[in-house]
Amino acid sequence: MARRAPEAICAALHPGTVATGLSAPFQAAGLEVHAPADAARHILAVLDQLTAEANGGFFDWRDQTIPW
Repeated sequence: MARRAPEAICAALHPGTVATGLSAPFQAAGLEVHAPADAARHILAVLDQLTAEANGGFFDWRDQTIPW
């Protein structure tokens, strides 16, 4: 990737718990649940601020690093 797109950043993003059918069993556990549109907005905000130093990182919807 570095040769073909040297400006590209590869990062993993965790959206948090999103109100979908998949997360329905977890929603009653007291987790903070986000509407899909809000989750997308959070992820886009994280993407907007990523720099080259973030390459290979794993970040949550609050822009906090998640250890691999």
